[in-house]
Amino acid sequence: MRLTLFAPLLFAVHLLAAAAGDAPQNVGVLVEWIELPEREAAKLIREHIGKGHQTDLREVLEAKIDAGEAEMVATSYVRTKSRQRAKVESILEFIYPTEYDPPEIPQEIHGPIGEGVEIPITHANPTAFEMRPLGTTMEVDPSIAPGGAIIDLNIAPESVEFVRLEAYSKEEGETVMPLFYTMKETTAVTVASGAYTLISVQTPRAKVEGAMHGDPARRVLVFVRADVSEVEVHAGAARDDGAADDPFSAE
Repeated sequence: MRLTLFAPLLFAVHLLAAAAGDAPQNVGVLVEWIELPEREAAKLIREHIGKGHQTDLREVLEAKIDAGEAEMVATSYVRTKSRQRAKVESILEFIYPTEYDPPEIPQEIHGPIGEGVEIPITHANPTAFEMRPLGTTMEVDPSIAPGGAIIDLNIAPESVEFVRLEAYSKEEGETVMPLFYTMKETTAVTVASGAYTLISVQTPRAKVEGAMHGDPARRVLVFVRADVSEVEVHAGAARDDGAADDPFSAE
């Protein structure tokens, strides 16, 4: 293998920095949406909400998920540096018209006009469009406190679901607009590294086709977990040509 002194030197520098508490750090942020019956959710929240974190509650819900009594609706994860905003999306870009030119009747009509003769009408024509992301989005801005045990999080997880198209006019060539159901929170919390924190409780959409109302019998608990980790450098991380060293190379 073509190793130089650079990799061992970098490794030694990293060890010294870690010993001094100055090793570079990343923070991984996990958000989970867990759905369960409203009455059970209320009972568990009362039992655990007064604690500094809700890791015990998350363990209880894991058992319920395994037993089929709760459902993991979605999971989002992103890793970033301290004070560096990050965003992760699992979406479908739903593009729809928002402005229309109105229908028009032609100013001149050539040919006979009478009973049974249809007058051609120009339908409403879309002139402006917007994009709505369908799925889950999570944006986070973490700040690691000295020591690495505490993280301040500015976080905004969101789940958007397409429901149906709604007609807003009844004439020929009716104008329709999409309806969406959204679960979203924007908050700032201080969390302990490696611990789960319950950041919101939301109402999911009723499981009826086309329903626009929430389901009063169900709740979605939204958890966040942030983990601080030090960047590790191993002695075989670099070669004299600047490429990563291949541990299987015969050179």
